[in-house]
Amino acid sequence: MRSTSLSQAILDLESGKMSRLEDRDLAFALAQHSKPYVDKLFELKNELNGKDAGDANLSMGILAAESDLTKNEDQTAPVAKQIRMSHCQTSSSGPLPELLSISHGERARWLFMDRFISLEKYESTIGYNFEEKDVARFQQELNSLVEHLLLLPGTIEAAEKNDIPALQKIFATSVLVFRNPVIGGVNGTPIPCCVANIREMFPHYFYKHCQKPNWFEDQEFYLEPIARPHWVLCETEGINCTLRKPESKLRNFAKTWGFEIENVRQKSVVEDVLDRVICGEALEENIFSGNCNSLTSTTYGGNRNNQGRLVYTVQRARKITIHGKAGIPHWSAKRRLWPGIYPTLSLT
Repeated sequence: MRSTSLSQAILDLESGKMSRLEDRDLAFALAQHSKPYVDKLFELKNELNGKDAGDANLSMGILAAESDLTKNEDQTAPVAKQIRMSHCQTSSSGPLPELLSISHGERARWLFMDRFISLEKYESTIGYNFEEKDVARFQQELNSLVEHLLLLPGTIEAAEKNDIPALQKIFATSVLVFRNPVIGGVNGTPIPCCVANIREMFPHYFYKHCQKPNWFEDQEFYLEPIARPHWVLCETEGINCTLRKPESKLRNFAKTWGFEIENVRQKSVVEDVLDRVICGEALEENIFSGNCNSLTSTTYGGNRNNQGRLVYTVQRARKITIHGKAGIPHWSAKRRLWPGIYPTLSLT
């Protein structure tokens, strides 16, 4: 049925007709597949014409398309999640274990594969060893999170059937990682995990220090550390916030997963930067790098009359940059960066 609808749509285009795809899943998949080619054609057009005429029309067309796709996004099965689950690879070579008979750490490795960053991997990445009592507590929190993930409405049936490939598909665009208020130590003295110290410890993720300090080095959030140690399930595909605010997107995300809204969070700037660096080091892959202005929950310069300016991050290849703005950044044909969020799930 889907192939018939798609074939008919292509034939209509060839004959000059503009038909509408009623299948939202198919329309979304087709739009995502064709967008890079549209962007490339637009770039070639600008190079030939030597001007950016049509930017406004292109932007309006994209916004209209997103409006159609998000019109019914309050439904329990968002399109993006359905598409992503059908196009991911799983690792099922060799015999599959019984999930209920192995430890929670082993379950996490089978569910997330290389995108589970264990405590041991985290310690080796930041060069800091936790005390045994803390390790036991952190491990218990991991156990609780993994147990909860297998009891969600979308996972419990696959878990009961021990359908590990299906569970791997569900978590294919997620990474399970630990966050800690301490990022290292010098002579036995812990170093707080803040943007300033992350930048000093992993300078290759940032542009070189200039003679003139960056604007954010004078802000309070630059030295504000991670609030508490906790495990998080991070979404690695940015959720577009062009038409709706992050709060609305977070509610829909929580509803999709079956989590309480208080357990679904928007990253602060230090959490965003830490996740990028830890995942980049542990996985040797910049999984959050892409065409997204990552909107964080951090603001600055607020007073009684306003909430302040928004802090957001951008990562190109490896380099991370921090920006500030009054309001949400807008998509531009010159700089194809979508305003979006990378939501996280956590029980603590």
